[in-house]
Amino acid sequence: MKDLAQKLAVITGAASGVGEALARALHAEAMDLVLIDANAAKLKSVADELDVQSVVADVSDADRMQAVAAEIFSQHANVHLLINNAGIMPAMGPIWELPDTEVKRVLDVNVRGVVNGLRAFVPKLIAQTDPAHIVNTASEASFASRGFVCGYHASKHAVLAITEGLAQELDFLGARIRVSVLCPSAVDTALMQDDVALSSTSGERLWKVYVKSLERGLPAEEVARTVVSGIKEERFYLLPHTEVINLPSERAQAVLNDEYPKFADNLAGLIRQDRK
Repeated sequence: MKDLAQKLAVITGAASGVGEALARALHAEAMDLVLIDANAAKLKSVADELDVQSVVADVSDADRMQAVAAEIFSQHANVHLLINNAGIMPAMGPIWELPDTEVKRVLDVNVRGVVNGLRAFVPKLIAQTDPAHIVNTASEASFASRGFVCGYHASKHAVLAITEGLAQELDFLGARIRVSVLCPSAVDTALMQDDVALSSTSGERLWKVYVKSLERGLPAEEVARTVVSGIKEERFYLLPHTEVINLPSERAQAVLNDEYPKFADNLAGLIRQDRK
């Protein structure tokens, strides 16, 4: 899809952060939009400003996502772009201290939310007359693991695996659907302003480091521009931060060398520094 004008895009997690930036970028491309988010007030604000359609839904609710897809296709013959972007930052702290509710929450939203979106829309995308494109939002966390926030990294590993597998499945079946995975590093959004459980002192200190990191992160608008260009160029890996491309090779080298995993020295130093 080199020309996006007058085509329809569906975006989850569209009321803030990267999702909102994507909505604005695609609106500037003259796309028709359906914005989905669980936060009704924020969603209404963005949708009203852009004068586009919106649907309040929690992506972790499979039945609701099926109903949303059915509603959209009852109004539109084709969906040309599906962006499964909704995601949350979970509890921070040692994995053995994380409350079961927090582990379930991050997997429900970050992993099952993507799966629910795919299950609701892909059969209809295959059956429609026009070709389509799917973008799943993962993270640099898809390529590395990190102590005290491994629940989040595990969820993003899963999104990458699902997206790579999805691309293979659709290609094997001859479906006219391209797939991309978005893997940004730090982005200047309000992600860390959400309610994040801090199950330990180390988790609290890491949270402070993450907040500062996001404040210095890439603007969400720049991430959205990477996605728009990636769709037009039919790229699979969308990497707004150029340094992320080094992470897979660094991990492969660690496997080859049988290196014992170690918490990053720079993060350890920042956490110890915060302790003073």
